[in-house]
Amino acid sequence: MLVLIEVTVNEQMALFYAPGKRWQKTSALVLERSAALNVFARLFAEIAAPLRAITGIGLRVASERFTTIRLSATIANALAYALNVPVAAAPPRCTPEELKARLALAAPGQYILPEYKALPRLGPSR
Repeated sequence: MLVLIEVTVNEQMALFYAPGKRWQKTSALVLERSAALNVFARLFAEIAAPLRAITGIGLRVASERFTTIRLSATIANALAYALNVPVAAAPPRCTPEELKARLALAAPGQYILPEYKALPRLGPSR
C-alpha cells in the first residue's frame, strides 16, 4: 500500500493511501509540533491497516514554514527507515501511478532532503 503524507498551507496533516488504484483520504488534523507523531498515529489508525502494509511513502508539503517542512521530512524519512521502504517527494495532485513511478527510482536507504522556502527564525520574534 502506498501512503502519501500531505501537509497543507494551514498546517494540517492528512494521509492519502492507495490500497488499489485510487487514493483514499483520512481526515485532516492540525499538525501539532510538540505531538507530531501522535497526529500521524491518529491518522494512520483511520486507515485500519498494519504499518507493514506500507510499500512506499510520498511526501507533499504546501506549507512554507521552516519547522513544518523539516518536521514533515523527518516523519517521512523515519517511517521509511523503520519500514525499509522507499520515500519520495510528491508533486501537487500526484496520482498513485505517479508516486509509484517516483518510488521505483528511489531505493530504501535514500531519503528526502527538505527544500526550505524560508530561513529559520531563531530567537524571540520582534
